[in-house]
Amino acid sequence: MNPAQLLIVDLPGPELDPLTRDHLARHRFGGVCLFRKNIQNRAQVARLVRDLKDLLGEIWIAIDHEGGAVWRIDDLPRAPAAMALGALDDEERAHSVGRAVARGLISLGINWDLAPVLDVNTNPENPVIAERSFSSSPEQVARLGLAFARGLEAEGVMSSVKHFPGHGNTWVDSHLDLPVVEDPPEALEAHLFPFRRAVEAQVGSVMTAHILYPQLDPALPATLSPTILKKLLRQTWGYSGLIVTDSLAMKAISARYSPREATQRALEAGADLVLALGSIKNQEEAARGLSELPSQLLEERLARSRLALQRFPGTPRAYTEEEEQRDRALMKEVAFQAITALGQPAIPQPEERLLLLSSGAEAGLPGVYEGHPGVNRLAQALRPSFPRLQVALYRREDPQLPPLDDIDRILLATLAHGPLHPQEVHMARVLAQMRPVLHLALWNPYHARALGLPALISYGFHPEAIEGLVNVLRGAPPQGRLPVAF
Repeated sequence: MNPAQLLIVDLPGPELDPLTRDHLARHRFGGVCLFRKNIQNRAQVARLVRDLKDLLGEIWIAIDHEGGAVWRIDDLPRAPAAMALGALDDEERAHSVGRAVARGLISLGINWDLAPVLDVNTNPENPVIAERSFSSSPEQVARLGLAFARGLEAEGVMSSVKHFPGHGNTWVDSHLDLPVVEDPPEALEAHLFPFRRAVEAQVGSVMTAHILYPQLDPALPATLSPTILKKLLRQTWGYSGLIVTDSLAMKAISARYSPREATQRALEAGADLVLALGSIKNQEEAARGLSELPSQLLEERLARSRLALQRFPGTPRAYTEEEEQRDRALMKEVAFQAITALGQPAIPQPEERLLLLSSGAEAGLPGVYEGHPGVNRLAQALRPSFPRLQVALYRREDPQLPPLDDIDRILLATLAHGPLHPQEVHMARVLAQMRPVLHLALWNPYHARALGLPALISYGFHPEAIEGLVNVLRGAPPQGRLPVAF
């Protein structure tokens, strides 16, 4: 028995340097989670995965491929954000997208996608979920999320529904601190609903949330709570799949517990696998703590992981050019159809003098995001159709009104993920009294709620979403329906 196989670790770079190779060989961890720092292109990822399996044997290769801005391998067909699928509200389409995502991953030997998000995003000020959620409707989240999960698993990639019991009504990002959700029982039940459906479907794995739910356990966050993981999820609901923690390096946990203590508590609470991310020192401390746990507990967790690996071995499967082109066409079609209009926005004319106004990229993004939107990319996409386009940037905390003498219409692009600054909202309202303003919500759809202007929502800034937005600005009818309550 090797207890370290209960740990999923990360790597410092895109290849196995001697120090990392020695560290992995010594501990023989149960899996590796890949991030953007490990990825150059898919050919390099395939080599890295082969090297890992040559070194460690059958292991979990995990990755966050939710869609939208949570995407690691750029040269695979990119799925739209979950909320874009919510704007279509089509289970068959969500299932097809899940299958397409899995075809790309399994071609590289990746057998575990840490997706989909089953959080019901009921809080417009949520700092970390937003467009990662399918909807503010529990029923819609359950239908679409499980369709996506079934699509992944049909192609040989295990899904991981997250973040149990629900991250949709938080005001705090658990990457930075411990959120507390004090929902009354009836409100909490709405957030539990999609996970209950996932358990009924016996999806491959469930990821825990580093959140305190006083109605369920007044003392411990879900990741460390036997009441939530063992009693509710295992015993009351009857879940038999894998329970995996979110990263124990997130400050909601790491600011309160050592890697050793957090790992022990999570496994004792009912988790099967631990995301022990971070430095070699932290990974080794987590591994040392395993030796202090009862052997029966360790064997039970290891047996459950081995059983799941038999179902999802990660044997690479060829990804034909025909399949890839079909999947790319699917992703583009979904991105185009998801574009959502609010408030009957007037479409600009090619001859108009347009001002594309934006704050530019946002700093200090939540840890799950590894990409930034760029106003220049949007401008380049717009210019062929609107040759008189100008671009201006403003500071979010102190926006200054731009010169408008030679401007007919303003395209106000919000590219931030977090809530808008009050000064941005004020500036937008002043501008709307001076010129026609069309709001382009390129990332966070709740910005349209904050501004209250005619708007087009793309649910993301990846190339297909931008192309779909430009397509609507050229006159194509927007087809998406807002999947969240404003």
